[in-house]
Amino acid sequence: MTSTPVLVLPDFSKIFVLEMDASSIAIGVASISTKKDTNGQDLVTKILSETEQIQEYSFKEGLIYFKDILYIPENPDLRNAILKEYHNTPTAGHSGLQPTLARLSSSFLWPGIYRDVKDFIKQCVVCQQNKYMPTKKQGLLQPLAIPAKVWEEITMNFITHLPNSFGHIVVWVICDRLTKYVHFIGLPTRFTAKDIAVRFSTEICRLHGIPKSIVSDRDPLFLSNFWKELFRVQGTTLKYSFAYHPETDGQTEVVNRSLETYLRCFASEHPRKWYKFLHLVEYWHNSAFHSAIKMSPFEALYGRSPPSILDYVTGRSANSDIDQTLAERQQIITTLQENLKRSRQKMEDQANKKRRNCTFEP
Repeated sequence: MTSTPVLVLPDFSKIFVLEMDASSIAIGVASISTKKDTNGQDLVTKILSETEQIQEYSFKEGLIYFKDILYIPENPDLRNAILKEYHNTPTAGHSGLQPTLARLSSSFLWPGIYRDVKDFIKQCVVCQQNKYMPTKKQGLLQPLAIPAKVWEEITMNFITHLPNSFGHIVVWVICDRLTKYVHFIGLPTRFTAKDIAVRFSTEICRLHGIPKSIVSDRDPLFLSNFWKELFRVQGTTLKYSFAYHPETDGQTEVVNRSLETYLRCFASEHPRKWYKFLHLVEYWHNSAFHSAIKMSPFEALYGRSPPSILDYVTGRSANSDIDQTLAERQQIITTLQENLKRSRQKMEDQANKKRRNCTFEP
């Protein structure tokens, strides 16, 4: 900072503010001096005076921390860039208020963060276009008893009639009733009870063992003699939703709506490529804050916060296979971001067709 060329020496008596580049490559951080953030200035003064009221705050290399959480100064562009990263990206999944706020608050803080997140989501074009409006349904919910252990009691059903995506037209949704952890399994155009039994063994049993009970709808495959006999000999109780009352346990339906909303947000431009996003949907759901358990399903199952998926720069790895795999994943994310921009511009153009530009005199 003091080597040439330099316009003026930094004033170390003032707070240093973060400028963040929330690009598709990485989130770069740089420190600059400013006079605008009075809240930050007051915090620095109190921290340096070592008052007991803010003993959990610290001031390191021009940055303010509360424990390990970074304070973001009064900079609208910077805060907006962070909000985009924690709401608009594929791993953020255009989540609602509570999941977005929980994910964001684990890394950053600033005065009015709740209001800013709420306003940002309310103005999100993609959310307005693709999310459903909840309506009252017939019949009251018949809740099941709360499970005692993880992956002992699960729910499952199928999401069908999807566009053919690389030979897949169905998503099999399997959810642990205690932790809310889910697995999304893509299925081909034709499959039998034996086929899904094999997939259940390779995808679920190898990770979580045999469940004690399974709640499902009355799909013919779940009612087949093969399926019933298979789980009878395993000691698993099969439970079915009642006729005219499918919401015996509504959690799977909620998961289905979340999955469908995510795919609409990120695959609407190319609906036949939804299968490529399925693993990202699963990661997003399991790492997002869940209002029922007050934590993410990942944390409920493993006892720790989920690791973040970092952006990848082509050529960073010397291994060509790794470089190609991660570069393809990054290309998907970049494409999604471009689709979101086009969607926003399209909505703006449509709205402006019915409007005219006006200049108002003061």
